[in-house]
Amino acid sequence: MDPSEKKISVWICQEEKLVSGLSRRTTCSDVVRVLLEDGCRRRRRQRRSRRLGSAGDPHGPGELPEPPNEDDEDDDEALPQGMLCGPPQCYCIVEKWRGFERILPNKTRILRLWAAWGEEQENVRFVLVRSEASLPNAGPRSAEARVVLSRERPCPARGAPARPSLAMTQEKQRRVVRKAFRKLAKLNRRRQQQTPSSCSSTSSSTASSCSSSPRTHESASVERMETLVHLVLSQDHTIRQQVQRLHELDREIDHYEAKVHLDRMRRHGVNYVQDTYLVGAGIELDGSRPGEEPEEVAAEAEEAAAAPPLAGEAQAAALEELARRCDDLLRLQEQRVQQEELLERLSAEIQEELNQRWMRRRQEELAAREEPLEPDGGPDGELLLEQERVRTQLSTSLYIGLRLNTDLEAVKSDLDYSQQQWDSKKRELQGLLQTLHTLELTVAPDGAPGSGSPSREPGPQACADMWVDQARGLAKSGPGNDEDSDTGLSSMHSQDSDSLPMCESLV
Repeated sequence: MDPSEKKISVWICQEEKLVSGLSRRTTCSDVVRVLLEDGCRRRRRQRRSRRLGSAGDPHGPGELPEPPNEDDEDDDEALPQGMLCGPPQCYCIVEKWRGFERILPNKTRILRLWAAWGEEQENVRFVLVRSEASLPNAGPRSAEARVVLSRERPCPARGAPARPSLAMTQEKQRRVVRKAFRKLAKLNRRRQQQTPSSCSSTSSSTASSCSSSPRTHESASVERMETLVHLVLSQDHTIRQQVQRLHELDREIDHYEAKVHLDRMRRHGVNYVQDTYLVGAGIELDGSRPGEEPEEVAAEAEEAAAAPPLAGEAQAAALEELARRCDDLLRLQEQRVQQEELLERLSAEIQEELNQRWMRRRQEELAAREEPLEPDGGPDGELLLEQERVRTQLSTSLYIGLRLNTDLEAVKSDLDYSQQQWDSKKRELQGLLQTLHTLELTVAPDGAPGSGSPSREPGPQACADMWVDQARGLAKSGPGNDEDSDTGLSSMHSQDSDSLPMCESLV
């Protein structure tokens, strides 16, 4: 509805009516009365045009005009006008919103109600139906079909299925509704044709009393048929709103699931599902990776193994501290993975941008070469060529410099990783040398009584220097020089016989 023009749309069967000229005092009963008056005026115009058409083709004295063919008439234009028959008290306005509906009281200010909906106005519809086709109470209800029982013939089968239309196909339901519309239009035409004849007839009172009973029966049938048609159309509006609401809920659910998934990926990483199921294995793998302080992890494990059993509170505190450290480690791992992903994405974008610029510059250069040179250019043409050549060289240098910078960063990262590996191997080698020296001191026999600590002090330093020299010689030699094993540790141990005399001589 446009607030400046103060219009509102009301659905009558399958036709939408725009009611204009509303004010803040307009009620639902006023809208119903206006719609019924409009329907009456349209029926009068149709009756007048039908009479003018039948005046040119007169019929016999006892012959009625032939009704038009039922299959050729237009249901959308002829039916809603003929269906609005009866006083305004027999009709009401039903408010439908997202599959729910309620009957609006006659004193409801419809313009104020429409303005109160606010942003939900696009989901609200006002439908004009008969009072028998809606629930007696004014509360909201769901889209459940109601069967209007006949007052003349009560239904004998109370235990019949409540919704036989659910088993019908959509095409069959459409045919049934169209047939009901055609039947209702035919009954309305018969009633309109019998009304003038009954007014002009001069039959006796017995004949009039005999003809009044079938007319009453036909009017009751028309009312029941109109009630059923209004009920079917009201349920059609409700079902359409519910289907639209289901689609909106599906979109909201998909949006919420995608939001939750992205949030979890942002907090827990891309493979957060696998990490959740393999969190224990992930902790072990993170502790055994090089470059992530394996010495500290090993030292903590040794301290935990060598520590005596703690009390209850101390053990709980230790477990909490361990859990906190594990959480910190997982968080750092996630941050590292995110930074690596960001770095890869930025590198790919930079590379793509460089390739695009290079290709664009190359195309411009080829296009400039293909263009013929102007003979009258003179110094200006040479200056343009020189500028183009300098620009091409500059872009080429920029591209080469960026590529070299990228390669340099990759080499730096490889060098850092190699340095970390070398430091780790060096510490491992020093630990092995210290262990070997301890074993040598343990296995070696005691010295002379006069020998003291000053005479044994240069022993470990000399042994360490000797082992470092041997390790360097092994590192310089190829893999073919190591005949005992691939690692070279067994060849180092095989030199124990050579090192022992030196240690003994020093002692």
